[in-house]
Amino acid sequence: MRWCILLLASCLLTGCSVRKEIVEDIYISLGTAIDLADETAMEKKRGDVKEDLYKITISVPTFQINHTVVNQLFTDKGNNLKSVLMNMNHNSDQYISNSKLNILLFSKPIIQLGIQDFTEIFSQDPLLTGRMSLAMTTGKADEIFRNKYPHTNQPLGRYLCQVIENNINTFGLPRMNLHQFMYELKGEGMDPVMPIIDLINDRVSLTGIALLKDAVYVGKMSLTEMIPYSWMKQQHTRTSFFKVRLKDQDEISIRNLRTKLRYKYSNDNREMTLYIRITGKRLESNEAQHSRMSPKEMDIVMNNQLQAECEALAKKFQQLQVDPLGLGNYVRAHSRDWNEKIWKENYHAVKIKVVVDSHIVK
Repeated sequence: MRWCILLLASCLLTGCSVRKEIVEDIYISLGTAIDLADETAMEKKRGDVKEDLYKITISVPTFQINHTVVNQLFTDKGNNLKSVLMNMNHNSDQYISNSKLNILLFSKPIIQLGIQDFTEIFSQDPLLTGRMSLAMTTGKADEIFRNKYPHTNQPLGRYLCQVIENNINTFGLPRMNLHQFMYELKGEGMDPVMPIIDLINDRVSLTGIALLKDAVYVGKMSLTEMIPYSWMKQQHTRTSFFKVRLKDQDEISIRNLRTKLRYKYSNDNREMTLYIRITGKRLESNEAQHSRMSPKEMDIVMNNQLQAECEALAKKFQQLQVDPLGLGNYVRAHSRDWNEKIWKENYHAVKIKVVVDSHIVK
């Protein structure tokens, strides 16, 4: 009887096996680009027309005998992302695996329509990592994939991720991967963002940060706004460089050594105060050598400038009705009677005050 039960169990479990992927016998996709199929696809989407809406391009690195990397591209069109990726195998001599995707690149029109369906599909795939980077480009996503990059021998997907990673480590760009995106999309009192990368002089460069509301594009931050945003977003930062304008029209470059952030919310007058403490190091420059300002005067000018930049950025978020700073999430965590609907209705009227305390060391 025992052997009969074991035999029956083994028969039932045969359908639960996972496909074995041998590296030498498969193509490993490291990047996926998503565009609209044509210029009328946006109207088709809004009108629910059953035609191909999306153009999907994936990049597969093939390593040559001379130690170079050739990025092989596969392209197809359709309405369903997963079915399009599977259909690409009809044109391939080896099975295409998506389990090692490094980056998911969207064109701007795609994000203007909304990308919640895409992120839901990928987040529910157990073979994909939540650390996969998400990014937007203002042009066509497949153009970045089709361009040649002679200055690097990295696979395309890894190269795009390294551009983003460098801005995270150097300029304090907040990290945005699939896991973080879904957390901020599904969480209460916060909205996700996404880095914007574009092709400039045959190089991929960070050009801004996309602001999203319910996974739909509503605006962007410039590179200059990225610095104060990182200070208001992250509790501790140790990277980034910024400039301070002095009274005599000179500028000095400051390297951020350490930044600390804390919040305080007053429910009586609906005022949110952000306290930012910055310790920076002055980088010598020819423009600032002739400045006669004392260190104390320089700190005051720096505090006023950074405070104005932070408050202007916070006002921009309120006008766009987005909360990439997660202020609503902070209030929710410190209030017993917090209501998301009421918070969204009153978010534009919340007074956001920023207090900057900077100290420049030599």
